[in-house]
Amino acid sequence: MEDWIIALSTRFRGRMARDEYKIRVCPYCGNTSWNFEINIEKLVFSCWACSVGGTARSFFIEFGLPTDNLPRTHYGRALRIVEEDDKLTLPPGCRPVLTHDEDAILANWAARYLLENRHLTKDDIVEYGIQYTLESEFAGRIIWPIYEDDELVYFVARRFMECAGRKYTYPEFRRRNITSVYLGHSDRRMTLVLVEGVLQIPNIRRLGYSVMPLLGKKLTDRQMQKLQLRHFERAVVLLDEDSVEGSIRMAREMKIEGLRASWSRTGGPDSDEMPLGELEQVIEGAQEPTTRSLILEGVRRRAVIA
Repeated sequence: MEDWIIALSTRFRGRMARDEYKIRVCPYCGNTSWNFEINIEKLVFSCWACSVGGTARSFFIEFGLPTDNLPRTHYGRALRIVEEDDKLTLPPGCRPVLTHDEDAILANWAARYLLENRHLTKDDIVEYGIQYTLESEFAGRIIWPIYEDDELVYFVARRFMECAGRKYTYPEFRRRNITSVYLGHSDRRMTLVLVEGVLQIPNIRRLGYSVMPLLGKKLTDRQMQKLQLRHFERAVVLLDEDSVEGSIRMAREMKIEGLRASWSRTGGPDSDEMPLGELEQVIEGAQEPTTRSLILEGVRRRAVIA
């Protein structure tokens, strides 16, 4: 067994399955059904429960594992590892979704996905700078750039063509400390709603709230520290319906750190799929993250599974 696999197995309980190392508890979403796996040959990781993914090197760096013996390859190709102080750039060939150039047909497919499938507006597409590309490993995906202080810190690449393969493809860049907040436009802007993905941003801002995409289901210590400096009046954790326990736990952790946090649930659909009136009720009806609420949610979830 290679040294880097030994270091991995020492830190995380797992098992080998063909060309993959499977971890019982996902370090990101806490799923306990062996859904987190690292491909030994391709050196990429993914979780089938929360859709997080990336290179094995980025995973090792994020969780403080040694990278000295980790091969520098990705899908069999040499890989330039993006370090903490490197500048991220958008994928090659990015073009505006709302375009009239020679690839207008493909641009229309991207626009239809956003307008019809995800219920965004043309103004949303322009405001958030959403693009698409037909090149590199991000081909056939819309590109949603994320900025902090006018600097590109990450981007989300989401498939709009079925032939493009896996739903999300992630840039080779560390994302653990990103706290990009999209401020609301009304007196509700001092309420911050924490959601999983960028596609949930527009609906929440239409209601006037500020919103922060976690790009996953976890909040790091560094992100917590950054939020403490922003002085929002309250925060509402609104993860997807399969992560309600995670919402309660996150809100509890935030309260321990001195933040006024609560949690809520959609009852089924993701927040970007809900009518605005119902979404408003969900946010305004946020609950305290008590031990009782955590226990009751655990009981409810087990009853549904049974």
